[in-house]
Amino acid sequence: MFLINWIREWKQMKRDFITESHCENCDTLRIQVEQLRLDNKMLLDRLLEKPAEREPASPEVFTPIKTSASRHTPWSVRRQMLETEDREKAKLLKNAPKPADAVSDEDVKELEREVGIAAAERESQAS
Repeated sequence: MFLINWIREWKQMKRDFITESHCENCDTLRIQVEQLRLDNKMLLDRLLEKPAEREPASPEVFTPIKTSASRHTPWSVRRQMLETEDREKAKLLKNAPKPADAVSDEDVKELEREVGIAAAERESQAS
């Protein structure tokens, strides 16, 4: 009997010690540790799950990768190619139709003339 009572008292003392040493910081840490364990378990499950079966892509879909011509061409040849491309772009831009709202040279001259007349009228009125 003595031994059973002693074990009972020892367990009671242990329970009392655990409940007394229990604090708010410990609770917070316990909650965070539990959350981290759950997150890690979810991540591990996600990593270990078997991927869904997919159909292999048909070979007609793939196009071969072409190597860049600039790797094997000397700089002088490449420079000539770039210059010809730039000349063609410049020709296209020069010959491109201008938008309807673009101002022509005649419009600019007419506007300058009107402004000059208005300036002359102001000067004559001021004197």
